[in-house]
Amino acid sequence: MPWKNQGGGPWGSGPKGPWGSGPQPVGPRPPDLEDLLRRGQDRLQQIMPGGYFSGVGITLIILIIIAFWLLSGFFRVQSEERGVVLRFGKHVRTVDPGLNYHLPYPIETVLLPKALRVNTISIGMTLIDDPARRGRSIRDVPEESLMLTGDENIVDVDFTVLWRIKPDTGGVGDFLFNIQNPEGTVKAVAESAMREVIGRSQIQPILTGARNVTEQGVQELIQKTLDSYGAGIQISQVQMQKVDPPAQVIDAFRDVQAARANLEQLQNEAQTYANQVVPQARGRAAQIMQAAEGYKEQAVAEAKGQSSRFLKVYEEYKKAPEVTRERIYLETMERVLGGADKLVYDGGPSGQGVVPYLPLGELTTKRPPVAGQQSSGGRQPMRSPVTGIVTLLGLLLVVIVGYMSLFTVQQTEQTIVLQFGKPVDVVTDPGLHFKAPWNSVINIDKRILDLENPSQEAIASDQKRLVVDAFARYRIKDALRFYQSVGSIQAANIQLTTLLNAALRRVLGEVTFINVVRDDREKLMLRIRDQLDREADGYGIQVVDVRIRRADLPEQNSQAVYQRMKTEREREAAEFRAQGGQKAQEIRSKADREATVIEAEARSLAEQTRGVGDAERNRLFAEAYGKDADFFAFYRSMTAYENGLKSNDTRFLLRPDSDFFRFFGNPSGKAATATPAKP
Repeated sequence: MPWKNQGGGPWGSGPKGPWGSGPQPVGPRPPDLEDLLRRGQDRLQQIMPGGYFSGVGITLIILIIIAFWLLSGFFRVQSEERGVVLRFGKHVRTVDPGLNYHLPYPIETVLLPKALRVNTISIGMTLIDDPARRGRSIRDVPEESLMLTGDENIVDVDFTVLWRIKPDTGGVGDFLFNIQNPEGTVKAVAESAMREVIGRSQIQPILTGARNVTEQGVQELIQKTLDSYGAGIQISQVQMQKVDPPAQVIDAFRDVQAARANLEQLQNEAQTYANQVVPQARGRAAQIMQAAEGYKEQAVAEAKGQSSRFLKVYEEYKKAPEVTRERIYLETMERVLGGADKLVYDGGPSGQGVVPYLPLGELTTKRPPVAGQQSSGGRQPMRSPVTGIVTLLGLLLVVIVGYMSLFTVQQTEQTIVLQFGKPVDVVTDPGLHFKAPWNSVINIDKRILDLENPSQEAIASDQKRLVVDAFARYRIKDALRFYQSVGSIQAANIQLTTLLNAALRRVLGEVTFINVVRDDREKLMLRIRDQLDREADGYGIQVVDVRIRRADLPEQNSQAVYQRMKTEREREAAEFRAQGGQKAQEIRSKADREATVIEAEARSLAEQTRGVGDAERNRLFAEAYGKDADFFAFYRSMTAYENGLKSNDTRFLLRPDSDFFRFFGNPSGKAATATPAKP
């Protein structure tokens, strides 16, 4: 009995295998991927009964490819971009930001320039990564930043240019299709324009107040030049970052600034001194005048009081002269001698004196179709794929011949059509064109191309040497002549460099050094361009512009200029310091003179005021005391005794027979009569 008919195998019933394995898993099983693929192929054969290469299969494949091809025409334009659509290389429209559509490649393509973004170009300096500072630092580029001024000095200028594509309709197209190297062109023109403006200026205004004027002049000159190229570029701003003397002489310039500051400092200190001295003198003068006025008023008031007192006493004195005199005398002596230490000395020769931060490739194993297999439903057997292959090859041949008969001319190109090497046509219009399949094409650039000339020394008519760095911009105006005469842009650049060097030397050798640097720079560049344009015409080339980027002195001459600049600055600094000392001394002297005059005038007026007071005092005294000279002498003597001889005052050592004591010993003021000695 076979194993499959056993009721569970030799070891008993149940769903066991021949070796007694356990029960097989029951329930839902995961889908078999190979089975799914097999079913998909069966359904595909039902749709395409003739196979992949049948008419239906080929049609379906083509429709799918066309659908994907049509969908590839959708594109997105970012907010800072503009979409420039080219149809067979020809510019047909410009679209705004958002989702847009163009006919799929190769009919139409799209360019997405950053039309609204402001770009920055730095000249005279470069930004380098600095790991130590975790950022970027600025490194100076002397060959770009050192520039010759109109007064034959040298200045170190770093500046930046902010530019963008012109926002008008044709700006984006001009930017993309008119110039070969937009950023390099902006930098070259900007450096040439800055040197031209600096060459027309003196060094001192450039270092101080002419920054805005210089920036404006450079911006206008850059814009004018780029517009002449049809570059489609707008210069937003020119910013001068660093404007300093060269490193070789900057210490001398700083010394001038220090000397200028010293001049102002000395003047300010002198003015401060003057502001102190003159007001102080006025204050002292006012004090002197007030003191004099006080003296005058005091003297007059005291004189009036004393006179009035004297007259009152005198009126009473006249009534009883002897009694009043005696009373006054005694009262005075009482007050004088009452509390004082008395020492009467008769004046003998022996008298003593007193003093601080799922791989699917292997799953698609096609099963070979079984011979004689028929499709489901009793349909016709699958046809041989030979017919489809022949049809496909025929289509492929048609495509190849058509492809060889078509060519596109880009917006930036012009094309020469060659028939076995012989030029038969020149096509300048962009777009799709036809040719014989056996013809070939050569594309020639029709944009403005760059020609950078290396630096060279030239000798001016005054025998001064110059290091001249120039560049040219040109376009190919006759593609056939250009191709036949030079063949390529590289060969044209070599030939034009030779012609440009010769034109530079011819023109610069006819003018002086100062004409090149300052006076006639623009005219000289036009002359060089015209000469080069005439010589390049034979190559099918039109020279659009020639500009002198640098016109500097050789290194040895530059050192002489640095030394002269240093000497001039030292002289200037010395002059400033001398002027400061002079002006300070003048201010101080003037202040001292004014103070002296103020005080002298005040003293003069004070003395006059005092004199007036003294005169009035004397007048009052004379008027009062003159009524009785003898009584005045007595009265005044009594007052002098009382005021002069005070108990707390210095002791007086007087002789009894002095005039002060005239009334001391005798109320009548007469000396006592000596009594004659008896015999």
